[in-house]
Amino acid sequence: MVINFIQPLLKTIRIVRLPIIESLTFCFIMLSCKSGDEKKNSLVLVWEQDKAVAVGFNKQLLSANDQPDIAKKLHVEIVGDSNQESILGSIDLSGDSIFFRPYIPFTKGDSYRVKFNNVVIAIVRIPEPTGPAPEIVNIYPTNDTVPVNLLKLYIAFSIPMREGKWRDNIVLIKNGVDTVSDAFLDVDLELWNNEHTVLTIWFDPGRVKRGLQPNEKLGSPLHEKQKYELLVLKNLEDVDGRILRTGGSKRFFVNDRDSESPHVDDWLIRIPKSDTRTALHFSFGESLDAMLLENSISINYNEHGLAGVFEPINKERELRFIPEASWQVGEYEIIVDPILEDLAGNNMTRLFDNPIDSSKKIKPSLRRKFTIK
Repeated sequence: MVINFIQPLLKTIRIVRLPIIESLTFCFIMLSCKSGDEKKNSLVLVWEQDKAVAVGFNKQLLSANDQPDIAKKLHVEIVGDSNQESILGSIDLSGDSIFFRPYIPFTKGDSYRVKFNNVVIAIVRIPEPTGPAPEIVNIYPTNDTVPVNLLKLYIAFSIPMREGKWRDNIVLIKNGVDTVSDAFLDVDLELWNNEHTVLTIWFDPGRVKRGLQPNEKLGSPLHEKQKYELLVLKNLEDVDGRILRTGGSKRFFVNDRDSESPHVDDWLIRIPKSDTRTALHFSFGESLDAMLLENSISINYNEHGLAGVFEPINKERELRFIPEASWQVGEYEIIVDPILEDLAGNNMTRLFDNPIDSSKKIKPSLRRKFTIK
């Protein structure tokens, strides 16, 4: 059943019918009312992209004396919150409807008190989330040997995750015994991709980059010839509040410092034959940044970009490009964005350890040609 007075505002709704607590602030509604009155007696949850983003009801539930200053009198609280603090949100008074939209969507499985003028008018329970619990898909780099100046880690999840949890649920262990403190960059803004499925964790750049005070005072977060394990505890939550199905871990050995930039001319390239869709194969001789790798290389043919799919393989040491259409005889060009980095943050034009020279112009791209016969 879709209620007409809110239909233009909703993508998908689930109607939650709740008893109205008798109060002088409300008109009394008989439970046996006709369909026209059912609109007055209904609270609704507004859903957008599988998130409960608002709760609403008809303004006619309020007496004429109560309708002024609605925004000051309407509050929503989390059931079970001992402080009984109102959650932050906005109120929409368009037409005959009143909607409370929290700044952060309601959490599935939680219950909320809707209060008007300090009187509870309804308890709204958000349905429990459905579907499988989140899982860790991978931890990058997948290579089990990394340079001592490793700059970043990526944790990929199966579904979108909630912010604000990783600091208490990700631990770095050295040689199976010691917990490494202050290894990671502590920033208020967590670094997620747009889909909230990949979290970027930086080792403290001030400790990784030589010559800076944190490095000289505290040293590098990682030490050469030592073994480490990154532990991801299962208490990390997805956007619906479900914890990980299981925790995860990644063990790695720390090798020597990487002080060289990647060079496109050093890459080994296996060129396919014409009239096939065989992959163009790159071998870098080292692991490159997994997240940058798929978006930093393109193939041109006749000065136009070639459609296809890039797939990092062999622990990000190699890459293959599978074209949508068969290869044609002719000249091709590999174009590499200078932002492409190795595991130590050395990009195609500058070492991470080196200061940025503002007078030095960075090339917009790096190119290498090849021919298919």
